[in-house]
Amino acid sequence: MKQAVRVMEELAIPVEWGGHREETFLKQDLIVLSPGVDLAIEPIQRALKKGARIISEIELASPFHTRSDDCGDRNQWQDHHDAPDRRHAKSRREENGVGEM
Repeated sequence: MKQAVRVMEELAIPVEWGGHREETFLKQDLIVLSPGVDLAIEPIQRALKKGARIISEIELASPFHTRSDDCGDRNQWQDHHDAPDRRHAKSRREENGVGEM
């Protein structure tokens, strides 16, 4: 942990321990909340009123996650997860020139 703190200090990344000061929230354009953090707490409400955007950790990570991350090749994922009747329906749609669902 000490090494991580040193690196953050070298990069001029502020570190707070044991909680956050309200002024920290008020200086932010974007705040990423952990699950379970109540949006109704006063520092978050004040940051919202000042125009901060509030998103969840999941929302932050979602652009970096694809279905193929879980199963390798995207086509493998589709072959593995599509039910047989859905695969046939997909083939029929493609034959008829209809796009994907």
